[in-house]
Amino acid sequence: MYTGTRAKVTTPDGNSEEFDIFAGVLQGDTLASFLFIIRSRRFPAVVLADLDYADDISLLSDRVEQAQELLTRVETECAKIGLWLNAKKTEVITYNILPDHPPLMTTGGTALKEVTDFKYLGSWVNSSEQDLKVRKAISWKALNGMPSVWNSNLPRHIKLSFFYATVESVLLYDCECWTLKPSPQKSLDGCYTRMLRVVLNINHNEHVTNKRLYGEALRLSEKVAVRRMRLAGHCQRHLELPASKLVLWEPTHGQRSRGHLTPTYVDILRKGVGAETTEELAGCIAWRIEKTGNTVGGLV
Repeated sequence: MYTGTRAKVTTPDGNSEEFDIFAGVLQGDTLASFLFIIRSRRFPAVVLADLDYADDISLLSDRVEQAQELLTRVETECAKIGLWLNAKKTEVITYNILPDHPPLMTTGGTALKEVTDFKYLGSWVNSSEQDLKVRKAISWKALNGMPSVWNSNLPRHIKLSFFYATVESVLLYDCECWTLKPSPQKSLDGCYTRMLRVVLNINHNEHVTNKRLYGEALRLSEKVAVRRMRLAGHCQRHLELPASKLVLWEPTHGQRSRGHLTPTYVDILRKGVGAETTEELAGCIAWRIEKTGNTVGGLV
């Protein structure tokens, strides 16, 4: 380590006054790597234990015992202000855990239901394809509920504006978080094309080109890609938020199985910008933010 060492800063205007160095190690010293390891292990990890939106709470834990403790503490604190947990609406989802683990229990002694997927804030959290399936059904219901609008003589741009506001917005809810394989993406575009034919009152037997149908508008899968990249840029820009550390996160341990796996969020983002590595992807996003102040479809 530095002992009795003094230094000064050289500038075009001359040298600064000498000052003492009280911390650090000499460049190239083998002690440097050892101290780095000690410091990195002492640095506390950032762990998210809960995600809250009003009274919709999602608790996160690596261990069943800790999850039970979190649940009990939340129930206890909520009861102090007159809020009670609805056991029928509270569900548990687990990953990489033995099947014979004890169930989570409420303070009233009710075992919570364990599921493979659940809906949180309007979207299914474990499967983008399930979420897309539900979004399609809800969107078609909204579309089919307004035949008087689509069959009217309203100008094209008014019909489309109405469609974007009342149907497309429903279909694309939470689309920024989807991780879809090519086949569901094609299905999404096909669904959107059929919807446009209904909106523009074009008979299903009538042949029209996509150019006439879409005009200058993007395919729906392209709109999703733009919105996904915009979300990633927003997360990267706001370093004070936990999302900035999660949006490009990849596990450093373990190994993915072989075969046709569902792409991860980072996989989708990398493919969108043509990046080979996550570092290259982060560089593309940072460059876009620096040049324009935002992240939009120009990266896609």
